[in-house]
Amino acid sequence: MPKYEIMLLVDGSLDKKNASSSISDLVKTINKSENFKLTELGLKDMAYIINGQNKAWYFQYNFETNIPNDIAEFRRLALINKSVLRHLIINLEKDYGHRAINNAKKVKISKMKAERFKEKQAKMKAEHEAYEKAHLELDEIKKEVTHE
Repeated sequence: MPKYEIMLLVDGSLDKKNASSSISDLVKTINKSENFKLTELGLKDMAYIINGQNKAWYFQYNFETNIPNDIAEFRRLALINKSVLRHLIINLEKDYGHRAINNAKKVKISKMKAERFKEKQAKMKAEHEAYEKAHLELDEIKKEVTHE
């Protein structure tokens, strides 16, 4: 079952209670998922101003679901909700970051790519050495010709 992580930034001018209640419909769409976990990261300064706000309430949701309609509905509701400044939905199964090391298929592909890279490096090194050797031989022949 695919694992998802959602990060929400909610309007910082709201108090904590209003921020939580403003996103309650969003949570209802994914709350029925398995292994649902909500982490409230609190009120933080943002790196840049969004919609005239420089602070936002950060919420992180982790869950598993097989129903892509839940994700689409969450995205739709997040875009409609005016108190949501930004949202980010990540499918952790497709993530290429540090979590990808738990995915056996990605690890296998990565090892195959590393082996191909080493083979190409060895081939290029051999070609370079052959070029250098031929170049040295050519220099020796030129020296012999000029000394005669």
